[in-house]
Amino acid sequence: MTLLAALKRFMTARLLSRRVEFDWRAVPRGAYLTLALTVAGVAALRAAAPDAPSALARLRPPPSPALFNLASLGEPQTLARLLGLRLQAFDAQSGRYLAIASLPTAPLAAWLAQLAALDPRRHYPYFLAAYVYAHGDAERLHAMADFIRSGFDADPAGRWPYLAHIAVMLRKAGDLASARALAAALRQRAPADAPSWARQLEIFFAEQQGDFDAAIALTVAMLRDGAVRDEAEARFLAQEVLRRLKHARQKRAKP
Repeated sequence: MTLLAALKRFMTARLLSRRVEFDWRAVPRGAYLTLALTVAGVAALRAAAPDAPSALARLRPPPSPALFNLASLGEPQTLARLLGLRLQAFDAQSGRYLAIASLPTAPLAAWLAQLAALDPRRHYPYFLAAYVYAHGDAERLHAMADFIRSGFDADPAGRWPYLAHIAVMLRKAGDLASARALAAALRQRAPADAPSWARQLEIFFAEQQGDFDAAIALTVAMLRDGAVRDEAEARFLAQEVLRRLKHARQKRAKP
């Protein structure tokens, strides 16, 4: 018997004014655990929620990891999911909707890191960082990039898409140096089944920086090491080497 079914049976009997003998021991322990986790999750995030309408945009740092471990009751993955949903809903308070970019960067990054620590195998915090919270000013973008890079280092096979996405966002923001650094990590550690464009991002960024020598060297290395298995793609990259060599000569020939 589930907790919901037990409550329904009890309330129905009360409404009909019938005497009922109810055995609460029939309710499975998992139902109580789910209820306790829900209450604990709401209480943990309530501590970080603002108390007054004037403080709607405030997101406080998360409680200590020890408190989260206590609140999880041995189910940190479940608590991570509940807190993740609550964090996503933080921009809707008291009937008002806040711009996500207005959330303070440091507490937001701390919450994402805590969610990742509670459930290390889950990729959802990195999805949120890349596709939801990376928009805003340069500080926010770089904070999310640092968080995603740390997650990629721990699990390149599962988190390379988020690193590729944030690298492209850095490129669009005009920070080619940071974008190229992340692209280098992709080239070195992306799994074998990752699409070739992910490993070639560093080449594109190097060319956009005007570093044709590096772009040529990286392309030749990929062709030499057998990183490109498709013949048509290999021919395309070989043509790109010739094109970049031409650009490099023209660049050097200019006074």
